[in-house]
Amino acid sequence: MKKYKIIHVYRELDKGTRYIISKLYGQDRKITFLNLVFYRFFNQFNLYEKIGIKPFEELPFEKLSEIFEKSSGPIFNSAYIIASQKGCKWKNVLNSLKEVSENLDCYLAEIDSSKTPEESFEVIKKIKLVGDFLAYEIWTDLPYFRFFKQGWTDDSFVNIGPGAKWGLEILYGKLSKKKSYPWINIYMKQRLEYLKAVRTANDEQYKPILEFCIKSLKENLESFEMDK
Repeated sequence: MKKYKIIHVYRELDKGTRYIISKLYGQDRKITFLNLVFYRFFNQFNLYEKIGIKPFEELPFEKLSEIFEKSSGPIFNSAYIIASQKGCKWKNVLNSLKEVSENLDCYLAEIDSSKTPEESFEVIKKIKLVGDFLAYEIWTDLPYFRFFKQGWTDDSFVNIGPGAKWGLEILYGKLSKKKSYPWINIYMKQRLEYLKAVRTANDEQYKPILEFCIKSLKENLESFEMDK
């Protein structure tokens, strides 16, 4: 425990992910999408309790501005960096969220009309201050709520980040972004086919392995760089 970093094999076991699932379970699609974007911008465990609000249908812009203006503690989780423009970071984020709140129907319509997971991912990236990493955090949350009308799950798409790319390079040598992007999807499908054959011959004992999805593989590859 002192020598190695420990990560959850399954993202849905992360306490922050479990928290937002519990907060938004049973909500409609608009509330779910808006609040997921809100939560992932700040990424604070117990965020709603800390600032004294509940999941909302429309962004409470004035109330949040007042809360953050008076806040003396950290507003953002330092686990990952949120890109910001010049000026006050939380104000820029609230302005971005306000735009999402005001155009929520348009965002959902574009996602619903997307023909591939990648297209829906690009729609999320249209949100101001949202880059590849944050967009994938939001995208990965959505299947927990059966959000996608296309039926996509966390096995349908993965956006390989720098951590997973480092992990692949430790295993297989230097990879370009173009080469590594689809590699993880192809590899996982090949392994699943192999494991299915093994499972057929060896009853139910391999079922837990089959439930280890693409997303989980990607996140475990990221740990190679942290632990090497």
